[in-house]
Amino acid sequence: MSAYRSTDEIPYPRFRAHGRVDFHVDGRLLRTEAIGPFNAELVQAVQGLVREVYGEMAAGPPWGQLVRFHESALASPETLEQLTLLLCALRAQGLTPHATAYVLPPNVEGATLMARPLQQCFEQAGLRFAHFAGDGEARAWLQAQLS
Repeated sequence: MSAYRSTDEIPYPRFRAHGRVDFHVDGRLLRTEAIGPFNAELVQAVQGLVREVYGEMAAGPPWGQLVRFHESALASPETLEQLTLLLCALRAQGLTPHATAYVLPPNVEGATLMARPLQQCFEQAGLRFAHFAGDGEARAWLQAQLS
């Protein structure tokens, strides 16, 4: 598997996705850069990549995901619903990380507004999740969850 994957690689059947998600495998950590705002088509584009990358990560020891948001964290209710459905499906298949940390810096549009709805997506899927304003806190939390 390539150490770098992006939703820019996915062809769009009808409507182009808004936003971009890039995946970087770094040992047992999946570093993810999320550039918003996001729409439901982006979640659809992410599905194939996520199944591939998560599948390879899940084949080894416990792993974590660090998602860093850039520009905007805004997402429509439909997008959040699609994200929740994807997370539930991945959990049912045993493909989810041991823990996921989102970094929502204060300078990202909608960071405060979207923190709780994003957390609810993970709660509904029964997944370990936390969000932070900075990388240091997020990495420390992930490290604690994986040890």
